[in-house]
Amino acid sequence: IILRFYQRLWQCFYYNHLDKQLAANLFYENFYWYYFISFEKSLKPVRDDWPAYQEIVNLKCKFREYTSELEYLKYKKKYNEKYKEYMNNKVTN
Repeated sequence: IILRFYQRLWQCFYYNHLDKQLAANLFYENFYWYYFISFEKSLKPVRDDWPAYQEIVNLKCKFREYTSELEYLKYKKKYNEKYKEYMNNKVTN
């Protein structure tokens, strides 16, 4: 469901059917969580001939246009740390 939502959001960006700045402001933090925690760690490796892969990467690039470098790096670091913490807790439990 989440993947399909972001695919549709990408289509809206691509066809200019929304206010891009508003959409970025509304969704970028949750999108970065999804990208760094779920997509990049588990879905990105299965990208062969998968159209959804490129759409999610395109959306990330589009959000980058509307996110400052400092914000982007902050979320990347935050969510990568959360993922490591989750994996460490999973292994020890």
